[in-house]
Amino acid sequence: MRKHYTFLVLLFTVFISNAQIVNIPDANFKAELLAASPSNGIARNATGQNIKIDTNNDGEIQVSEALTVYHLNVASSSIQNLTGIEAFSSLTTLNCNTNQLTSLDVTQNTALTIFDCRFNQLTSLDVTQNTALSSFRCGGNQLTSLDVTQNTALSYFHCGGNQLTSLDVTQNTALTDFYCDNNQLTSLDVTQNTALKYFDCSVNQLTNLDVTQNTALIDFYCGDNQLTNLDVTQNTALSYFYCYLNQLTSLDVSQNTVLNYFYCNNNQLENLIMTPSLELTEFVCRYNQLTELNITQNPNLVAVNCNYNQLTNIDFSNNLLLQQIYCRNNQLTFLDVSNQSLLYIFDCISNLITSIILPINQSPNAFPSNLKCGNNLIEVFDLSNFKASYVNLYGNPNLVSINTKNNQNDNIFIDNTPSLQYICVDEQELSTLGSIFNNADLSNIEINSYCSFVPGGTFYTIQGNNKFDSNSNGC
Repeated sequence: MRKHYTFLVLLFTVFISNAQIVNIPDANFKAELLAASPSNGIARNATGQNIKIDTNNDGEIQVSEALTVYHLNVASSSIQNLTGIEAFSSLTTLNCNTNQLTSLDVTQNTALTIFDCRFNQLTSLDVTQNTALSSFRCGGNQLTSLDVTQNTALSYFHCGGNQLTSLDVTQNTALTDFYCDNNQLTSLDVTQNTALKYFDCSVNQLTNLDVTQNTALIDFYCGDNQLTNLDVTQNTALSYFYCYLNQLTSLDVSQNTVLNYFYCNNNQLENLIMTPSLELTEFVCRYNQLTELNITQNPNLVAVNCNYNQLTNIDFSNNLLLQQIYCRNNQLTFLDVSNQSLLYIFDCISNLITSIILPINQSPNAFPSNLKCGNNLIEVFDLSNFKASYVNLYGNPNLVSINTKNNQNDNIFIDNTPSLQYICVDEQELSTLGSIFNNADLSNIEINSYCSFVPGGTFYTIQGNNKFDSNSNGC
């Protein structure tokens, strides 16, 4: 009898021991867990120290061992199945991004505060039990729906790159960072998210968006939607504002006085009340219907792109730091960029320009410069004080003369300039005209290195009266 009792005790002990082993069917997941050690960051304990999970070296993970793990990082490990994660109920941080997961159950991991499952193949995900979450990243999956109404502690939420058609964040009032870009959202209410600082809802199907309550916004991306109206007058802290590829006809950024980057291109803007921001360095408004543009209050602009509008005039006199100017396909008749000594890209193709004043005191940092001035009505083009590695003057039917005497090897395109009569070049360029002008027909053009004549050496001026008597009659 005693032998039978001893056998049963041993059998029960073996059973309990086996029951404590966590079932981990995915070989890559198990291998990653077994590889955890103090020398890598796969697993950490409650105090943040790197630890070994398989402490008894049996090649298995016991429940007791799993409970010692508070932070787990199994990102980029070719894992297809995360079964066994439920045993890690102490987890506060789980990073399983960039794997091959098609399903994931974290309903037992209720202590999670940081959860990253980006770049997998998840079609559904339940985080309603993870009420302690403060940071949640699930972008780059195939989610069609997501309930975060129970995650009221969320401050960072990234669900971009999914297939979401609706999303309720009205309960997530602690949100400061919210990224829902590249989904299929048709509506979105962020009026309750008054703590928002960084918000990206670009590449959706939004037709309306109210951000008047989000007065703390610093970065705001709403490009590539279907917005017809947008009020940002209350968002006075905005630094990055991208509203490109919408259907806006007017926009007021006069209250956004600390804007640093502003992109409103590819809309239908007819009216733009410009920001007085001294911080503005990049401004893009191409592909609109603007007839006026005032950037005189933005002295720190480095790059401006206003291509494809209906502008007749642009004043660059206060933008001394400009390095890149794109203003092609407008109705400009005159351009003065003489103050832009740092200019190295200047594109004014396809306007009505008759005259351009280039920088006089070009900075050495601006070379090599790229000038594109084709398809205009320029008459005289003077490069004598400006060095450029590439100059495009094609399609200027009124161009009569070009002065490129600037002590450098030029590369100039002059096709379709039938009125061109005179070109002044550097002396050393006379023997390489073909390569300089890209084999253009120069047969009817006077070319030499004498752009003007300034007398040299000693010369005398004769003053007085002269009398000439041709027939010697004294008269």
